[in-house]
Amino acid sequence: MKFSIFGALAAASTVLACPGHENSAPMGVMKRKEGAPPPPTDWAYEASFNWGRINENYTLCQTGTQQSPIALSLSNGLSLNHRPTFNYPTNVTGNFFNWGYGPAFTIAHPEGVYTGNPSFTYDNKTVYMVGWHIHSPADHTVSGRRSKSEIHFVHVDAAGHEAAVLAFRVDPGTEDDPFFTQLPPMIGFSETGTQVEVTLDLNLALDGVAHFNEFWTYQGSLTSPPCHEGIRWFVARQTMFAGVTQMQALLGASTYSARAEQEVWQHRINENCAILFLNGNISLAKRSHHQHYHQHQHQHQHQHQHQHQQHTMSPITFYDIGLRPPAAKNCCSPNPWKTRFALNFKALPHTTTWVALPDIVDLRTTLKVAPTRKFADGSDFFTLPIIEDASTGTTLGDSLDIAVYLQQTYPSAGGGDLFPDQALDYAFDPAAGLLVPLSAVRASPYPAYATFNVHVDGAFTAHTQLTTVGFPFDPANEAATKAIFVDRARPYMTAWEDFALRGDDRVRMLASFEATLAPLAVLYGRDADGPFLLGARATYADFIVGAWLRMFEVTLPAAEWQQVRGWHGGVFGRLHDGLQAYAEAGDRRQEEEEEQQEEEEQEEEEEQEEDEEQEA
Repeated sequence: MKFSIFGALAAASTVLACPGHENSAPMGVMKRKEGAPPPPTDWAYEASFNWGRINENYTLCQTGTQQSPIALSLSNGLSLNHRPTFNYPTNVTGNFFNWGYGPAFTIAHPEGVYTGNPSFTYDNKTVYMVGWHIHSPADHTVSGRRSKSEIHFVHVDAAGHEAAVLAFRVDPGTEDDPFFTQLPPMIGFSETGTQVEVTLDLNLALDGVAHFNEFWTYQGSLTSPPCHEGIRWFVARQTMFAGVTQMQALLGASTYSARAEQEVWQHRINENCAILFLNGNISLAKRSHHQHYHQHQHQHQHQHQHQHQQHTMSPITFYDIGLRPPAAKNCCSPNPWKTRFALNFKALPHTTTWVALPDIVDLRTTLKVAPTRKFADGSDFFTLPIIEDASTGTTLGDSLDIAVYLQQTYPSAGGGDLFPDQALDYAFDPAAGLLVPLSAVRASPYPAYATFNVHVDGAFTAHTQLTTVGFPFDPANEAATKAIFVDRARPYMTAWEDFALRGDDRVRMLASFEATLAPLAVLYGRDADGPFLLGARATYADFIVGAWLRMFEVTLPAAEWQQVRGWHGGVFGRLHDGLQAYAEAGDRRQEEEEEQQEEEEQEEEEEQEEDEEQEA
């Protein structure tokens, strides 16, 4: 039987998705082959906006209605349709090479025969993988952010026609990723005539994104000329995290290969069947999306009393503490972060309202939300979050109460159960009193989580003095906010400057913090399958810890935050990164406006300083 070697690499106008994946002949005893590089193309990624004009065969790049890549966001929802079922063997042999822009791999198979390749099925349709390749930077943006790289797993139908692509976004993390660990040394982008035979476990890549349990899907195109359409794209919500050295090697073997973002037109994102997810002032998806979502929820909702609520759901209003603009970038209050994680995990539509700290008392009074905590003297402690669920007429003002409500009201939404059974045997007993009252362990349907919440809160609260050095105050209310913090800490503190930790005092506090987290790190070492307490599955217990990590990320000096990330084998860095999938905050458009305003104000200040210098 004949095999083709470098077949597609010799025809730039007929590449599959991006590189050719027809160098599929097994290499036998050779294991490594040096050959002539493919001929140069007549197009470049830097000029992708002009592809449709340089060659009549590329017209679709300019006139197509389903061109890729496109911008994605949680405002698009997450797909409930086209769910993939994977059939990837653990050992797949093929050729590792560089497609001229980055690392790539083609599966060895008889020429023209694809049905023996790794496959996945969606909508009763099976597609067969022919290889993967890497783009740097990523093709797709999510909520305006572009990852360092993106892997494309390319699939064809039984006849070999391009059919589907799985997209994995890749960013640097704290430890090596098993998928990249199995690769041979990188082949540079100038060594396109070289290929090495390797055997890979493709499931390791799926493990990095929870096997596409959450994803966007749309009808798109190839991301290089001739830009053929009709490709079913699956973009994982979760991000793969490569180790720093791995990321550097990957980028060192890559050159720029991201096509310009395309306008959304007839892409049918999530195919009218999505978990709607709204942050900020983003309108609901069109009616057909909403109706199909309701049909799916009706099929899977097991508690009749909640069906009407699910079918008529309005966005939940989520109140968080607004700090220095852009608020979505600088939000760092741990209890609102617990709620944000829970809302995002449940993929529930919600809008974010930012509230200045001095305005919280008035807000809770207006909404008639009683405080759930008290200071030692019996006075009320007012804080956020608060949610208002117009679908049920419910208003709540405690993060744990909110999570319990979301689970009981929307049990099947998003990622499912927030409170699965698990051992949460972590205890913290502060050596001294805490300046801020903790939530009491009230009667709860999830007592283990309630107790864990209090002890984790105590452990981090005991070390929050470390965070005052970089607290992101809003200049509009900085003085009033500092006064509130000082009042809470009297008589131990009488001015904001009293909170500062310097020299040996700061070193000792950091050492205490590291030691306090050691027993918690042990819990995270019990399941090596992922960054969470239950391995690859996030739960509300992870959100409790992750919320505090968000605070310390924003407020600690960068070097100290890197220390925290690396403590105890890097478990907290991995947890922080693993929760990024549930971390979208606020309205991206509002955030961009705030960032632009901040830049303009900075430019005005710089111009004013220059004028003053010239006058002087």
